[in-house]
Amino acid sequence: MSLDRFMELFVGRSDVFAEQHHDGSYTPVEDPDTGVRRPITRQDYIEHGRGVHTYGIYTVRPEMGGGTHYHAPYEPCKDGCPPPGAETKLLVFDIDVMDRQTVYAITGALAVHSIDYWVEFSGKKGHHVWVFLEDWMDAGVVRRAGLAVLGAVDVVCEVFPKQDRLTGEGYGNLVKLPLGIHRGSGKWSTQVLGDWKTTQRAAAGQIEALAERFQEPPRLEPAPLGTWTGRPLPPCMQRVRERGVGEGKRDNALFALAIECKSAGKEYVEALDICLEANSRFDPPLPTVVVSQKARSAYASPYPGLKCDKEFLHDEEELLCSTACPRYPAIQGMAATQDGPPRSGASVVGPKFAVGQTIPLQITGELKRGDGRTAYTLYHPDVPNTPVIVL
Repeated sequence: MSLDRFMELFVGRSDVFAEQHHDGSYTPVEDPDTGVRRPITRQDYIEHGRGVHTYGIYTVRPEMGGGTHYHAPYEPCKDGCPPPGAETKLLVFDIDVMDRQTVYAITGALAVHSIDYWVEFSGKKGHHVWVFLEDWMDAGVVRRAGLAVLGAVDVVCEVFPKQDRLTGEGYGNLVKLPLGIHRGSGKWSTQVLGDWKTTQRAAAGQIEALAERFQEPPRLEPAPLGTWTGRPLPPCMQRVRERGVGEGKRDNALFALAIECKSAGKEYVEALDICLEANSRFDPPLPTVVVSQKARSAYASPYPGLKCDKEFLHDEEELLCSTACPRYPAIQGMAATQDGPPRSGASVVGPKFAVGQTIPLQITGELKRGDGRTAYTLYHPDVPNTPVIVL
């Protein structure tokens, strides 16, 4: 049955999934009675295919073997176990521009290695190239295989999975299920190359052989810091630039740094140099192609600036957020701890404003939606997490 085949191929971690909203964002789906995040079901797949809802899946799950112990499904132990590994059954190339040449380059490289693929129009402005795996595989091996493909044809796009392991912060990265409606554009995802019903799954040996072709970047001396001009970086991003970050934060930190470069009015090429400079201090550095992906994604996104509530900024083991920041949120009804994160559930306002005060906001971007309305991105330099409104 086609639905059974679809569910077998487009599979991620089974304990949680997310729904896409009209602004393109996602939130995990919860049981309306208990408020607990729930697994994806057969009915959810049906509703996605009929356009009732649009869902995304988290492409990696915690490794279910190899010595990592779990007290319950997907719940890592708390008694000193190392961070769990991650495994996946999907390799996905996310090409976020309407560039068929990039699609053909990637699919051509896969064909050279006798790896079958399926291509869809994402419903917005690009394509997804899907490779289905015969069984769950180590996410790091699959990621390196994807990066080896990009390196072989010298193109840049996002590769899923994006991480080798799960750190316990969030669920990993998410991909929209195909053949549904993209809520941001109102357009249907459609099949472009191949037929998902008959696409062959890649064997572990094929993916491992491809992964062996990928060369991790050599450990180089950190690049000297260039001179920063223009609006100052917030302290958290200055720390990223000067000190770097470790595994589990590198992707988020690079994207945030690039967003701040864009917000400060810097050209993309200058932002890329700044991100490469910061990456040289990461432990370990990310591949150059990944740095380029993050910078490109930041400059193509509608986000006007850093969102101050991001978890990676408030990790106590590697704290980036600082009370010295002019954006540091005032927390109503409680004192903020020195260099500590806002407590969950707290009501947050900007440091220079009072509750109920009218704040002038600047429109920094707009996007025409499929339903005829327009989404506007609003921004004020002293207000964290300014919203998107739809009119």
